[in-house]
Amino acid sequence: MDREKFIAQLNVEEEDTDRQRIMDAVKKSIESNLRDGNARGHRNLIIAMEELSELSRELSKRLRGKGDPYRILEELADVQLAIYYVQEICGISDGELNKAINVKTRRLEESQDKRGNR
Repeated sequence: MDREKFIAQLNVEEEDTDRQRIMDAVKKSIESNLRDGNARGHRNLIIAMEELSELSRELSKRLRGKGDPYRILEELADVQLAIYYVQEICGISDGELNKAINVKTRRLEESQDKRGNR
């Protein structure tokens, strides 16, 4: 997306999101790609991988002192949508994902405790 257009829209957008609206758009996107002859979600999983790569590239730029916070924010939003694609395609509920996040958070906390950083 054009950087200036993204910033302009960002400045008038609300902070809260409508999860149902997002999921409706995600499902519609997945279903619209069924005509390509591949399995359901094939194209969207490719898009998810591309979005992860784009975020990685922006973070690399930041590490080299050339980062743009708006580009990082835009790519982070794309990755969040990509996560919703993966959840929908793979049948992963919010509850399952939240449980997995809790497991990983506990592991992170334990690691920090061992290092004396908590």
